[in-house]
Amino acid sequence: MDINLPELENIRKKCAELDNELDAFFRSIKGIRAMSDSFPEVPVRLKENKAEIENLKKEMKGMEKRLRELFFTKLERQKYIILSMLAVMIAGAVFFFFYLNPF
Repeated sequence: MDINLPELENIRKKCAELDNELDAFFRSIKGIRAMSDSFPEVPVRLKENKAEIENLKKEMKGMEKRLRELFFTKLERQKYIILSMLAVMIAGAVFFFFYLNPF
């Protein structure tokens, strides 16, 4: 029996390539099966995600409201501080003109 070694090596390579292609095919079949098995869960997951998004929107609105309240509270405090400083300056000017003015 005459064995042709280069031809035998080519056959082995082709068998290995076919084996790799067959493995890839089976992996894709498993992936498709997993997707088809998870398909009934999609509407439930969408509802859960929608509810979560609505909760996050409510939380963001609450945070925006609190931030706005804090901003206006701080602005009001600054207004009173500025008014107090103006009152002190006016009192100083009155004191200077009426009591310390030598004229």
